[in-house]
Amino acid sequence: MFSFEELITNFFPERSEQERQVLLGKLGNSSLDYTARDWAAINPLQLANEQVQLNLLYSLYQYQSDYYEGADSAILESLEDWSDKKIFFDFLTDPQNWFYQKYYAWLGFLNFEHQKSLRQDFLFGSRFLLLAVLSGKIEIIEKVRNYFAHYCFVNIYKEETARFADDLLDNKNIIGDPDDKNNKSISDWIKMFDNFKFDDAETKVEEFYRQFVQITKLDDHLKVALEYILVLYDALATNKIWENITEDKCLHEEKVEKQPEVNVAEAYLKFLKELPDLNQWLGSASEVAIWLKTQNADFVKKLLTIVKEKVSLLDENQLNLVINFGNILQEQKLTEEEFVYFNESDNQFHWNEKIFS
Repeated sequence: MFSFEELITNFFPERSEQERQVLLGKLGNSSLDYTARDWAAINPLQLANEQVQLNLLYSLYQYQSDYYEGADSAILESLEDWSDKKIFFDFLTDPQNWFYQKYYAWLGFLNFEHQKSLRQDFLFGSRFLLLAVLSGKIEIIEKVRNYFAHYCFVNIYKEETARFADDLLDNKNIIGDPDDKNNKSISDWIKMFDNFKFDDAETKVEEFYRQFVQITKLDDHLKVALEYILVLYDALATNKIWENITEDKCLHEEKVEKQPEVNVAEAYLKFLKELPDLNQWLGSASEVAIWLKTQNADFVKKLLTIVKEKVSLLDENQLNLVINFGNILQEQKLTEEEFVYFNESDNQFHWNEKIFS
């Protein structure tokens, strides 16, 4: 876990020690944890606002321990949309752009298990992987394992590990100075690693490091980063990353799969009804929606009815989660209309009854 002090040091490296102490006080005493509704009021030009940056750091800090409620998806999506997915803004200074590039990497991987598939691919295949690894603050392998804990089917495990391994294999970002032609990309290193003949599978990365002199020419922090990326790739390529994910870590399907004689759809709906709340389940909205596309319309309607019965629109956290869920349902074309809507006459959110009829 990272502290307020570490956030200020990492995200404002250009500031003096005195300035960072002032920022630290503001971060702890006058910053807020963005909800999706709060963030919706922010426009691109406000990214230069110091208080917006502090609020984002405060939100990042809270995400280490709070249950998932979906605001990060709105934040990441805004940064992507406002910059045509470059996460670089012409109207910001270099330090401000550096702030948002690091922020995108940290937040994206901190909540990796909840990200959309396209964003996961983007994170793995871009410079943001190296930024997150170099931070030393995000346990990427653990976050990826958490993603696999949302599933309990071996075929899904294998498909997803292959997808992520391919993303890494396609990552053309250079480790080291990109102007130095001797430096290699992540893709180049992984291809060399794939072709490496090792004696012991358990020590493949260590053997690789001893074999290649080019690695010794990297700065120490880049050696550590490359080693981490190779360990991550090896865990994906060999399926080790999802080994020993126990039943109690799975959100749903394991319990159903072990009882093939039971009607899977009915068993799932029963399981959903018996959950104490749907906060964690809704936090996996992207994965749930992808799975729902494989189900029939009657099952989807029954499931959405259970969501309606178990979620209170008067609870702000649950409201944010269900709004995010509804947006994803529309993106995946599972519903043609909004799941919930805001009624200006009574100033409240309501369920869209057309979906349940």
